[in-house]
Amino acid sequence: MSTKQHAPGTDPEFFPENVEFHGVIGGWGYDFGLDTYDALFSLIRTKDLDWLEEIAKYSGTTRRHCVLSVPRHGSKRNAATRLLDARVRSRVHYEYPTEPYQSGLLTKGELRSIVRAVAEERKRNIRAAEEKQRRHEAPIIKLARELGLYPQPAGHNDNAWMAMRSEKPAETEVAEFFDRLMTLTREAAP
Repeated sequence: MSTKQHAPGTDPEFFPENVEFHGVIGGWGYDFGLDTYDALFSLIRTKDLDWLEEIAKYSGTTRRHCVLSVPRHGSKRNAATRLLDARVRSRVHYEYPTEPYQSGLLTKGELRSIVRAVAEERKRNIRAAEEKQRRHEAPIIKLARELGLYPQPAGHNDNAWMAMRSEKPAETEVAEFFDRLMTLTREAAP
């Protein structure tokens, strides 16, 4: 059997000449409500960008892919911290890091600090959004409550809210929502 047909292709354009692989930043488990999975993160740098690669193991399968990149800035540790912070923030409503943390370029304590900082900021923002809403209830949030959409602060800042779908079929829910929104808009018009 020829090994040539089974050898991986090498595309010189695939990796830039200046790519730097810095190894594992660290890892943790993810809880997404129904199940958990384990993830390790690696730092890849070029002269212009810092990349975060995730290697995730779930239900006996492993997947590996780059999940985000940002302009290159600072040291390896600084880049690793910025990338993981962005990753946690981007997935906070879907999955959340869980212990045990696995150290790499960053220590377990540094990984814990990233997760804790995001959680504490979200709590402050949620309290601020709830307080703001108590002082002056926004019509859109009142409407969402009336429609059984369970509005709640998203935690990104003191203004962002999100709502979960109720038991009604989505089409009925959306139609009712827009009908009520149009009514509120007409009532508020000068």
